[in-house]
Amino acid sequence: MILLKTFSKLYAMAGMRVGFAVGAPAIIKMMKDQVAGEKLNYPGVTAALVSLDDEPFQEYSRASNLESRKILASCFDKLGVKYLPSSTNFMFFELNEPIRAFQKKMAARNILVGRPFPPAMNWCRISLGTPQEMAYVANELMKMRVEGAF
Repeated sequence: MILLKTFSKLYAMAGMRVGFAVGAPAIIKMMKDQVAGEKLNYPGVTAALVSLDDEPFQEYSRASNLESRKILASCFDKLGVKYLPSSTNFMFFELNEPIRAFQKKMAARNILVGRPFPPAMNWCRISLGTPQEMAYVANELMKMRVEGAF
């Protein structure tokens, strides 16, 4: 077993591309043997080390993510949309059309959603943004339902 952790959401460092792996030494060595050269992002590593001590920001991020998830889940509940329970920074929900068609509709509303996850081609993965962003998404989904587009 291996534990992979990124600093993307909780620490708001998605653009820094920082993460780490924890596992049995033999497994970590096998992974290391597959990496060509040093791949350290020194500004990212420095920021990650500092962020580990920023507990107030971590708590803010957790609370924001929880609120965003509640906003989207409430929207899905109101619309009768089937979705998978989540404790992560994204939600996975069922569509009444293929994901590619839904992506285009959402892009027209300035909302980008996840790529296809075969074989679940009628499901959508959407990352959670700020509560304000998720309120916008929920509002647009409600409008789409009224318009017959969702």
